[in-house]
Amino acid sequence: MEDDGLTRLNGEIHERLDEALLEIMERLTELDIAAAHTRWGAVRESLLAHRACEDGGVHQRYAELGERPRGAAPELFLTDHVTLERLAGVCEEVIVALGSPSSPLRRQVVLALPHFYRLRNLLEHHTLREQRFFYPALDEHLSDEERAGFIEELAATAL
Repeated sequence: MEDDGLTRLNGEIHERLDEALLEIMERLTELDIAAAHTRWGAVRESLLAHRACEDGGVHQRYAELGERPRGAAPELFLTDHVTLERLAGVCEEVIVALGSPSSPLRRQVVLALPHFYRLRNLLEHHTLREQRFFYPALDEHLSDEERAGFIEELAATAL
């Protein structure tokens, strides 16, 4: 098994999530709300599964590794997850509300897009933090067996 297996896999998962968010925004700009909503459902499911996987054991194991550099404290990753979940909830509310008769659809989409950009930007920030600190530390310190178990769990969360 490669030493960077968790780091590489997490990066691939986050790349897919980023691409999917771009696809959602493209569908929104095309006013294809049904396609955007469908894609959002898959992204939301993947985000929730990914968070549950990490919060369910990976974060605890990372915290057990000991002192971390500035910007890599275990609670920062958990805080990122809470904020990502909150922003995903806002995106969910926004995409469900699209098409209401309150204003023209194009205007609703224009007002919705910043929420998806915000989520995408936070995901990028979180990805950089995980790829720089979190997963490399796990790849370095976990046994091959433990790393393989986490890889299997993490892979199940991918889009």
